[in-house]
Amino acid sequence: MPGSADMTSSNRIIIGTRGSALARTQALIIRRLLLERNPSLTIDISYLKTEGDIDRHSPLSCFGGRGAFVRTLENALLRREIDIAAHSLKEQYE
Repeated sequence: MPGSADMTSSNRIIIGTRGSALARTQALIIRRLLLERNPSLTIDISYLKTEGDIDRHSPLSCFGGRGAFVRTLENALLRREIDIAAHSLKEQYE
């Protein structure tokens, strides 16, 4: 399993985020802050495509509303493919 929800057992953390410029920037900020506090960590960033990223033409209501941009991140957390998710409310309205 790529991720590990029990971060105490590993020095590796996977940050999941969207591929937008804002999401990438925020994930890098989170990575930097975590490394400042614990330089022994290995932190990878996993860029995930959400339903809203894949289909940019359909209205959000076709995907069940705003969840179109976060559902993929939430599911990756639940499957333990990522350890934390970086997402901005601002992106809901891109």
